[in-house]
Amino acid sequence: MRLKKRLAVLGHACLDITPRIIGQVPRHGKLSIVEPPIWSAGGVVSNTGLAAAKIGIGTTLVCKIGQDLFGDQLRGLYAYKPNVECCIIDSMDPTSFSIVLVPAKGDRSFLHCPGCNDTFTADDVPYALLTGIDHVHFGYLPIMKALYSDDGRDAVIMLSRLKSMGKTISMDMVQVDPRSETAKQDWEKILRKVLPFVDIFTPSFGEMVSIMPCFARYDTGHHGWGMMANKFLEWGCGAVMLKLGTKGLYLRTAKDSVIGDSDDWLEREIISIPFKEETFGSANGSGDVSIAGFLTAMLQGLSPELCLQFANGASSCSVEALDPLSAVRSWDEIWARIGNGWPLLSDATPGYSNRSELAGVFHGSEDPKCGPLKD
Repeated sequence: MRLKKRLAVLGHACLDITPRIIGQVPRHGKLSIVEPPIWSAGGVVSNTGLAAAKIGIGTTLVCKIGQDLFGDQLRGLYAYKPNVECCIIDSMDPTSFSIVLVPAKGDRSFLHCPGCNDTFTADDVPYALLTGIDHVHFGYLPIMKALYSDDGRDAVIMLSRLKSMGKTISMDMVQVDPRSETAKQDWEKILRKVLPFVDIFTPSFGEMVSIMPCFARYDTGHHGWGMMANKFLEWGCGAVMLKLGTKGLYLRTAKDSVIGDSDDWLEREIISIPFKEETFGSANGSGDVSIAGFLTAMLQGLSPELCLQFANGASSCSVEALDPLSAVRSWDEIWARIGNGWPLLSDATPGYSNRSELAGVFHGSEDPKCGPLKD
């Protein structure tokens, strides 16, 4: 199927170097044997942008890359034919990179150099080249210093200008070190300024807790997710899609949301469960891939239920490889896999009534399509 409309993915780009650790991450002064590393394009521009291009939608990448060996390697990884004319080559600052540590057992961890992402400003965006773009996805504000500094001044300038061009906008976040400078910012103040220009806010629960520990109190299942999402709606965005890892995706939309092509997007509360992967590689970047799937489906005019189901299909493909992109499939291939009875990762979400005919899609108590709740 030929997909309509065009997507731009703007913001953080880096080179991911992922050695598979045979044992455990070494303690101080110790050594661990690793397998040869996988070199992959990382960051939201790479993960979401290249996943969207691989799914099949026209995609433009907007980022800053250093004029160095890591930058050459990163540009060489920009496969799947995205438009890269908006990628800026910076001769002053280094390319951002991450070393992704994936032990045989346990969660992955990261060593990250922000590089030229920290100097990316509103003036770096080539607005004139984005006139043909329908939707702009932006991330990761917490690790782009020039954009979040001064209470998000440059982020507001950038997003307001894109909004004035008639673009719909989504924004993703990222988990940060609680000891870092970014964790010390007043993130409620920043988000209250930024979110009025955002149509879809797409953080994970863990990402928000890392910059605002007070949100940990919402870790109570769907009721807590709803309270967190409603807080963001109060701060000005039109919709919230929370990434919940193996629990799936939670969508909450405002009564005046401008996303989608119909009233079917107004005042919705839906959760969708992931599909079961054939083999597990790594969850690194799978949340970004889910956003690529969601936005691609949304831009085709699909219902919120179908958008969430496709988003989970895309991310469930992603986790079947060690890097985020190798196992991502095309639009038709993902839908074929779903249509052939792809098993779900779990069978039910307590407290939600499955009034949809779609596998793994549940409606919350605030959703107009909700039936009697299950315990």
